[in-house]
Amino acid sequence: QSLFAGTGSVGILYYTALYVIGSVLLQPCFPLTLGAGFLYGFPAGFAIALLASTLGAAAAFLTARYLARDWLARRAETDERFRAVDLAVTRDGWRVVLLLRLASVLPYNLVNYTIGMSGIGLGHFVLATWIGRIPITAVHAYLGSISPRLTSLGETVQALSPAEIAVYSLGWLATLASMVYIGRLARTALAASE
Repeated sequence: QSLFAGTGSVGILYYTALYVIGSVLLQPCFPLTLGAGFLYGFPAGFAIALLASTLGAAAAFLTARYLARDWLARRAETDERFRAVDLAVTRDGWRVVLLLRLASVLPYNLVNYTIGMSGIGLGHFVLATWIGRIPITAVHAYLGSISPRLTSLGETVQALSPAEIAVYSLGWLATLASMVYIGRLARTALAASE
């Protein structure tokens, strides 16, 4: 925490570098998104995590395309998921990338490397990734931002009025419902494109 908090823009650069390196090395990055919410609060943490995850995806995409292409091509020959994604991306481009991000049917890092092997351009990949990462990044950053308050949840709930509790509860339910709905729509669209 001390590496990032209280260091201003340098801490944000450290955080972004860690996210990019984690993305390239195929490490789970959702703890970093939670961490952004924890360290910087929801609005700033969300913006920082969205930028970092998009940059990390772009770095992994470029690694797949230019540095690890031969190795990945050999592995992809026997992977049905890769062939299905490659066919869909070749046909529908950035729309499939957006749907893969929204549906979360494949892990973040697997999408980065799989799409890097396809014919889509970097610009379309980055734009679709940025838009498609908004919902899941918002949820993770928000959860990270409220985590310090979870230890004193009993006291916090006692201090809230019934109306405030209702508003918070409705906000949680709306967030979860929208994530489920968006994921279902995206999965249906992906199935139709296949």
